[in-house]
Amino acid sequence: MLTTNQTTHHIDLSSNCITNKEIQCLLELFDMNNTNGTLNVLDLHDNKLSVECEQRLKQIEESNKWIKIIL
Repeated sequence: MLTTNQTTHHIDLSSNCITNKEIQCLLELFDMNNTNGTLNVLDLHDNKLSVECEQRLKQIEESNKWIKIIL
């Protein structure tokens, strides 16, 4: 059996009216955690995000293995 010491931070902000600025602040915090192998999960489903914002979030997720974004 494979075991891991990986930590996961899961922030559930589904069905909230979150702003782009708030998302940016969370992503900056996540960026600081990248050095310790922490998987950061940001749940944003059921938010009314702009198409541009969703595309940018997908790009961020694709370029960073320590961030998982649920849209």
